[in-house]
Amino acid sequence: MVARGRYLADWIGEVMTVVLGIVMATVPLALWVAWSEAIFYIVLGIGAGAFTLIYMLGLISGPNPAERSKRVSAAR
Repeated sequence: MVARGRYLADWIGEVMTVVLGIVMATVPLALWVAWSEAIFYIVLGIGAGAFTLIYMLGLISGPNPAERSKRVSAAR
């Protein structure tokens, strides 16, 4: 079973990461076909928001470095 608590290892975190990754992959094409300056900046903001959310999800779902060092020293 997946440990709960600090980890966002549930399926919702995985789905959010995949969807935000797809958004980030489509941002360059959307910037290229933006037909006005306003649309360009809206798409740029969406891409920056997706990047920020993926970064925050990584911080939330990543293991605690202190816990990792305890496991490494216990394994030695």
